[in-house]
Amino acid sequence: MALGAFAPAAAQATWSVAGVDPARDEAGVAIASCVGVHLDDAVGVVGGWGAGVTQALFDPTNHERLVSLLRADATARAVVRDLRTPALDDALAERQYGAVTADGQEASFTGANAVGAAASRTGRGFSVQGNTLESEAVVDEAAAWMRTHTGEPLSVRLTGALLAGARAGGDRRCNAGGIRQTASTAALVVARRGEFWTGAAPRGTGRPGRDVDDEPWLHRSVLNLSNRSNAVLELERRHRAWARAHLQNAPDIDISGVPRGKRDAEPVVQAPAARSGLHRALRLTLATLGAALVSLVVFWAVQRGRGPRG
Repeated sequence: MALGAFAPAAAQATWSVAGVDPARDEAGVAIASCVGVHLDDAVGVVGGWGAGVTQALFDPTNHERLVSLLRADATARAVVRDLRTPALDDALAERQYGAVTADGQEASFTGANAVGAAASRTGRGFSVQGNTLESEAVVDEAAAWMRTHTGEPLSVRLTGALLAGARAGGDRRCNAGGIRQTASTAALVVARRGEFWTGAAPRGTGRPGRDVDDEPWLHRSVLNLSNRSNAVLELERRHRAWARAHLQNAPDIDISGVPRGKRDAEPVVQAPAARSGLHRALRLTLATLGAALVSLVVFWAVQRGRGPRG
């Protein structure tokens, strides 16, 4: 497969969680990384059936294949098995794939040469995969969250799992210079039956945004380039606002212990020279006002003394 087909960020996507909720006919993906692009191109979701992600040296051709297989009702294991065909991909050892389908199947693949700490975890109705991680605890904690929050809405579970991964360190590239950011970009997509999201796949696969009727129920994407605040926390904030309008009695997600990174709202300290100049101007203004007040009082007293005499 030609490497020139890669998307703008070749190592796109670091840790992701794909999940399904057959009872609610929902499927979705949450994903985060430390790259300078939006991540929803790496996501494929077919509401009511399944979801998957293609990451680590992202290739749009592989991604289109994942979406086509999901839309043809292929099972998760069949999807990942097909994507792992060596004859179709000369960079297979560096890839990561994850898929889950409503028939109860889940599958994930991590190539032997995937970058940095890289691992996959699966469980009933979900698949977690990650590379370039602070440690494998990122995928362990995300998977543990999915296992222990089975009764909650899918969007809550996916968001909570992404936060659990961030709490464990997230993407190691975002943790430097004494700042623990964990992620600069994050996305969340959840679709119900009849809705889908094809990401980087072309219009021929029915990409939403072009076909508005198919736009997924929930689609949020965050990219923090101007500062080093944690994109996963911003994604959680946007999900919380969405949940208030679309979910009944949605539980709050615990964000304690999630690194915040560097925030924009840092106080601006004025330079001493500028501060002293400001003080001089203020003193002069007050002195002028004081003199004017004294003059007014004297004038009033004089005028009173000149009043009419009996």
